[in-house]
Amino acid sequence: MEKLQNNTPYHKWVSNITPEQVFEETISFYNVKIVNNNIYWSELRPAENGRIAIVCRSKEGRIFDILPEEVNVRSRVHEYGGFCWEVDEEYIYYVNFVDQRLYRKKIIADEAPIPLTPEKNIDGSLGKYAAPLLTPDGKTLIFVYEKEFADKENENYIAVIDITKNSIQEPTIIVEGKDFYFDPIISTEGHQLAWLQYNHPNMPWNSTELVMANFENGNVVTGSEKIIAGGKGISIGSIRFDKQGRLYFVLDEEDQPEDSPRNWWNFYQYENDEIRAITQENVEFGLPMWVFRFISWDFLPSGRIVANYDKEGKGFLALIDPITNVLESLNSPFDDHISLQTYSEHEIVFIGHSFQKPAALVVLDLQTMEYEVIKTSFSNPMTEQDISIPQQIEYPTSDGRKAYGKLYLPKNKNYRVPEGERPPLIVMVHGGPTGRTNCQYLLSKQFRTNQGYALFDVDYSGSTSFGRRYRDSLKTQWGVIDAQDVKDAVDYLVKQDLVAPKVAITGGSAGGYAVQRALTLFPDTFQVGASYFGIGNLVTLTKLTHKFESRYIDWLMGASLDSIEGEEIYKERSPINHLDKLKSPMILFQGKEDKVVTPEISREMVNVLKRKGILYEYVEYEGEGHGFRKKESNIDSLTKEVAFFRKALFGGS
Repeated sequence: MEKLQNNTPYHKWVSNITPEQVFEETISFYNVKIVNNNIYWSELRPAENGRIAIVCRSKEGRIFDILPEEVNVRSRVHEYGGFCWEVDEEYIYYVNFVDQRLYRKKIIADEAPIPLTPEKNIDGSLGKYAAPLLTPDGKTLIFVYEKEFADKENENYIAVIDITKNSIQEPTIIVEGKDFYFDPIISTEGHQLAWLQYNHPNMPWNSTELVMANFENGNVVTGSEKIIAGGKGISIGSIRFDKQGRLYFVLDEEDQPEDSPRNWWNFYQYENDEIRAITQENVEFGLPMWVFRFISWDFLPSGRIVANYDKEGKGFLALIDPITNVLESLNSPFDDHISLQTYSEHEIVFIGHSFQKPAALVVLDLQTMEYEVIKTSFSNPMTEQDISIPQQIEYPTSDGRKAYGKLYLPKNKNYRVPEGERPPLIVMVHGGPTGRTNCQYLLSKQFRTNQGYALFDVDYSGSTSFGRRYRDSLKTQWGVIDAQDVKDAVDYLVKQDLVAPKVAITGGSAGGYAVQRALTLFPDTFQVGASYFGIGNLVTLTKLTHKFESRYIDWLMGASLDSIEGEEIYKERSPINHLDKLKSPMILFQGKEDKVVTPEISREMVNVLKRKGILYEYVEYEGEGHGFRKKESNIDSLTKEVAFFRKALFGGS
């Protein structure tokens, strides 16, 4: 047993876990599906070179991988991918990351997977696939289809293949004409197809259309397409048919009053040419569609809805009667419920997140709130005395608004600090920027708080889970209002005497951009920063990034780079043009295979830092893309970040 050390300053604390332990056994769960009481899910495994495996727990209770160990199930549609596999009672259909082809394999058999699509299309494009689903008759596989070209913008469709054929086939396109498509679904009897669609410069959380059409013989019936809901300023997601063929979805709308149900992602039902509100709450039943089939609600056999909803930075569980519109909140033992699926009338399966315990795949009894853990993401090496549980913070901004975040205070059972001492602070900035802080117990956070840091996970203006108006407050203001919110958070925490004015900042992607903006806009507030695949030059980003986000920046900036006004705004908000204000050292991390924030963007920043003689470190990882997946990369980046922070803040002590 460690001896308690009194009067030990926070920066002298030694964590009870190492970066190696943080990522030693960690796996991440995604995408749950249940077929015939067999539970399937995907697992990201950093220790296996960051591959994604598909796992089954049979109805008899046996847990096993259903694909060979060399298979990595991951789609590059929109580069972020998402749900890219489908199962029936006999086969799994999946996308293999290496070649992006669709494959089929028997679930209970050692036979080799069989490719269903070609290596390249006749026109020379690479076919990429996402959100596959089987028609009820089991003859057709429907999916979102992206053609990747070397010399022009990618093209997106909804397409099918006939799986009764025993030959490789190029997909048949059944829906086209829009820039993007999401989440095709089919009715129980197989005669109605619905999907989401939108065009540049919109994103799925800004303006989408919900379309329904008749479906016969593996194709959409010509002329039957009908826009059910959506349009300019209306965001729709999380679509499902019930057994009676009624279509359900969540919807919100821009420019609505804060307390209006239309300001929040609420449930709606479409039947017989009429749309009816099912819920009218000031909570979020939806999340931004960065990936395919990111849905956390389902129908119980009785027809009731069981759903996760977000409120004030936390997830809750509810039962909803779609006939009476009565909502019953449940006292769930979890703080978030991801990829929720119905198992029986009184049982659901989901990925449970909590602030106090590792993420787990669980079966929850809705009557007793007792749950069975199928599998946890890691074995927890921390004791209860070492775990920092966050408090939700609402703080005023300098322009009279409100912003939010989660404050984790230092906790280590081996130390007591001198009276009156306040901890140094690490500000964490999430990506997106249309994203949110998570409700997940992460060892990477606990490692930092156990080392003596307070950690503030900030939900700056533009974050989700706080209604449409808050989400849209970032419109035209990216790099301004978010950076100011980060700075205001530090000022508030220091003023409240919760932390010391020794501040580091870290973030990835859009969060990495916020790091670089904060360091150059507010050089006296932050002493050091870590930018993971962050953005130094918005002009370079716009020219090199992928199709999905190529016009997102127009909305965020309020102008296109092609305009004179736009070019000036992009340059003004690019940190690379303000390095003369930078006082603090910065460490940058980058994946060599990143298609979203390409390595050229980080290398460009590094070249300017080097030329100006500014203290920096730069680390580039082979085989990593937008977000690090390999255990070795995560261990190395965390080790280097904390060492860099400690040296900058405390001279390496």
